[in-house]
Amino acid sequence: MIRWQSLPIYTGIVGVISVGIWLPLTTVSLGPTAFLDDTERAQFQRLVGKSALWARISTRLLPQWQQPHPSIQSIHYQFPNWRTCHITLHEKSPDFLFIQNHKTTAMHRDGSILNPRLPAPNQLNNPDMMIIRGAPATQHQIDALNIIKHRLSSYPNLGSLQIETSFQNDYIIYLNDALPIKLGPLTQLDEKLDALDVFLQHNADTHTMQYIDLRYTDRVIVKYTYDRS
Repeated sequence: MIRWQSLPIYTGIVGVISVGIWLPLTTVSLGPTAFLDDTERAQFQRLVGKSALWARISTRLLPQWQQPHPSIQSIHYQFPNWRTCHITLHEKSPDFLFIQNHKTTAMHRDGSILNPRLPAPNQLNNPDMMIIRGAPATQHQIDALNIIKHRLSSYPNLGSLQIETSFQNDYIIYLNDALPIKLGPLTQLDEKLDALDVFLQHNADTHTMQYIDLRYTDRVIVKYTYDRS
């Protein structure tokens, strides 16, 4: 039983806890981001003025705070004190950069468009990004491009990759020395890349070639820059 003499003490403790629960956040800080613009970053400032307890609960449970933008891989909220929140964002890497009519679109390998208001391409943070001249692809095409990127990554001497698409759905891979590899449609990729694999094992001197043609899965056609005979 609570003694009457102690009631003011208990009341004071309850009052302090109640005030502490409803104290609002006063500071929200956000680490640097590559793909969120000022408007998208500003949405986190909506936590300011909210109950600190509500902020702690909602940032752990509500989707709007756990996945607020397609470019975010993971997000971590820290509360160094009761009224301060620090947010650390881990963004997805741009695996593909689509260039079409002077417009650029960065895309993650899962098909997420990172930001339609993309920063300049030289600000992107993935040196292994594949540049594709054409419109953003469907998920089926993204899966195929991932296969190409993974398979060709085992050939470090080939350098960086660029791909060009045409309206006829013909794909051409360009290596960093501008050597075209004619791929054709994104079909029978395993057969085409297996043929390229066997060919490159015995013909690594790609700078002597004008192009490599993989459109016929039963053979590799090569045009050299000079007469090898």
